[in-house]
Amino acid sequence: MNWSQFEKYLKPAHLAGRRAVVTIADVKVETLHPRPGVKEPAAVLYFKGREKGLILSATNRRALAGLFGDDSNNAIGKQIELEATPVVVAGKERTPIRIYEHREAQARPPAPAGKVESARVN
Repeated sequence: MNWSQFEKYLKPAHLAGRRAVVTIADVKVETLHPRPGVKEPAAVLYFKGREKGLILSATNRRALAGLFGDDSNNAIGKQIELEATPVVVAGKERTPIRIYEHREAQARPPAPAGKVESARVN
């Protein structure tokens, strides 16, 4: 048994270092408690066949808007890829879950050597 099993929301550890292809089932606004005594609404993405939702950061909300438009209902039923991606924030390395466009593996052209694939949404 892992302690992360008891988490309500998806964490990088749940992805176990892999990129996951998921289908968006719902977007809900939930009240979170980021600090003691503080409540704030947050968008949470839920996926078909998965129990844990992903709390959407501003970066991931922009990624979804770039992929499917500003109306969150446009994302329902669409596939995306999730990956825990290391980034440096305020001088410390963090590993947030990022949302990327899903494209079939056989249809994905190889990225040119030394260049970042432009279809990735950060």
